[in-house]
Amino acid sequence: CEHVSYLLNHEMYNITEFNFTGDPTEGLTQVLAGTPFTAGIVDFTDSVTMKINQKVSRRAALMQYIAILGGEIEYAGYQIIVVIK
Repeated sequence: CEHVSYLLNHEMYNITEFNFTGDPTEGLTQVLAGTPFTAGIVDFTDSVTMKINQKVSRRAALMQYIAILGGEIEYAGYQIIVVIK
């Protein structure tokens, strides 16, 4: 059984551009916009910046965002939670 996050690999969720600087929870909300997923608790508060200017899957964008934060991802159904490693 595929992990629920693999839904974000579907082509309909691909993005070609993303430019965000600010609150980590707001950034996660924007990364997930237009998908069935929502942002849960994000254990980070320092401003974060992520820019994408090429076609990527939404899952790849999500994983990049988590990597930039330096966090670890947890799932509660369709809610994405980011914890400090």
